[in-house]
Amino acid sequence: SWAIVTGASSGIGKEFARQLAHNGLNLVLIARRRHLLEALGQELANTYHINYHIIDVDLTDENFLEKITDVTRHLEIGLVISNAGAGNPGAFLTIPQNTLHRIVRLNVLAHLTMTHHFAQVLAKRGHGGIILISAMGAMHGIPYMANDAATKAYLVSLGRGLNAELKDKGVHISVIM
Repeated sequence: SWAIVTGASSGIGKEFARQLAHNGLNLVLIARRRHLLEALGQELANTYHINYHIIDVDLTDENFLEKITDVTRHLEIGLVISNAGAGNPGAFLTIPQNTLHRIVRLNVLAHLTMTHHFAQVLAKRGHGGIILISAMGAMHGIPYMANDAATKAYLVSLGRGLNAELKDKGVHISVIM
């Protein structure tokens, strides 16, 4: 009866949280901006009578998962919406390498880490789902967003492979583009 939504403070993540709360799921809302998460959690609790936890964490931090597992360890997580991500448009050669690496940490490593951890939790239980949020440009590459599109292509490949691999364990992986 619990779902996790990363990138829940705005955009697609915020809308996922609304839709899940509307359907009666309790939520773990994850993003960097605590004040936005708190406002959303209170709104959803008041409107839909759900429970929620908020975790303000930067998913590019190396040990971000510890903060998440501290909160979720005793919850029955059944669905993970791995949505957090960012883009950094610009000419590839003008973007500093540390900025390119930060996007890879957020758009690839954070999803990989969340998926690896929670797929184990769901497989042990024998059911559940993970939704990875990719982008339409992932399959073709986008000039002036080459690194960003490449990171989203990783999610498509990961999701397709894992869906076949984990299906017999009752874990379903979907990728939204």
